[in-house]
Amino acid sequence: MNGRDPGCTMRTVKEMTGIGINHFMMVDFNAVKTLSAAVGGVEVCLTKPIRDMNYSKLDLSAGEHRIQGEQALAFLRNRHGLGNQSDLDRIKMQQQFLASMMRQLKEDTLDSPTQLLSVANAATEALTVDKGIGSALKLTSLAKEIGKVDLKNISFMTVPVIDNPDEPPARRATVVLDPVKAPQVFGMIQNDVSFTEVKKKQQDAKNAQAQAQAKLLQGPGPRPPTCASTSTTAAASRGRPGDPALAPERAGRAPLDQQEQRPREGGEDHAHLRTEPGRSGPQARGPDGPARHGSPAGHAGRRGARAHDARPRRRLQGRGVPVTGPAKAPDVEKVEADKQVCAK
Repeated sequence: MNGRDPGCTMRTVKEMTGIGINHFMMVDFNAVKTLSAAVGGVEVCLTKPIRDMNYSKLDLSAGEHRIQGEQALAFLRNRHGLGNQSDLDRIKMQQQFLASMMRQLKEDTLDSPTQLLSVANAATEALTVDKGIGSALKLTSLAKEIGKVDLKNISFMTVPVIDNPDEPPARRATVVLDPVKAPQVFGMIQNDVSFTEVKKKQQDAKNAQAQAQAKLLQGPGPRPPTCASTSTTAAASRGRPGDPALAPERAGRAPLDQQEQRPREGGEDHAHLRTEPGRSGPQARGPDGPARHGSPAGHAGRRGARAHDARPRRRLQGRGVPVTGPAKAPDVEKVEADKQVCAK
């Protein structure tokens, strides 16, 4: 097919999202029939009946059904009788099918070694996978690892899209990536940020904000005692409370928090940094003299102290790729594996 193989798809996904793909599974029509039968059928739900005899051949009444084989394939191929009958509606049905299969595997299959091996053998015959996971043993191991994940933390999501702006408004038939939401989704995946965990953090932040507001309404508490000046505190922490260079109040100057700030020449209030011989680190100089905050003597280099950032650094992934995931989960449609959703 002119190079249109799984490798081409993996490269395309990486180019569009910046996310590297380690393994792949390719499911064709026969795989759907084989796997749905291997697990004993998959439960699906419809809010209204669907009878599509011209295309998918799906004929199901409203309510819950357990489907497999040809009927399961018709369910996944159908897009008529749903929403605006688009491919996006078909994707929703497929996500509901996969979420239901995930629930069934976790609740019925993964606890039975015999049934799990049977499903793994069926998968190796029905699926096209890369060599890294291309055996029943490796697929069984992968299934066990997935089984350790709580269903509440498994969701199926469609990449956020918008109508193609290059097409006439009355004849738009394609979509493009949402320029705002899609990068947020990719950033969360790149940084291993769970969509369900982000929701939990958002709720925790709301609770913390509510507690802070409630505390403010209670009024201020007793005022804490006044602390010594920064210089005195620094001197005491070093065990040299008598050092006049670190305690300006002992040398006839007021503590830092009591010194009057007067404008320098030019009418601007500011402080400049300097390094004195024998001492490292910057020292703020105010209008009444230096306030020494440097590190103890003996640590100064010829070029003075240099600030050091001890925070771990993350390797940049590329131009335009966020270093960290978004603090807020984007509002995108998804199907959560722990909930049964009926197709509309």
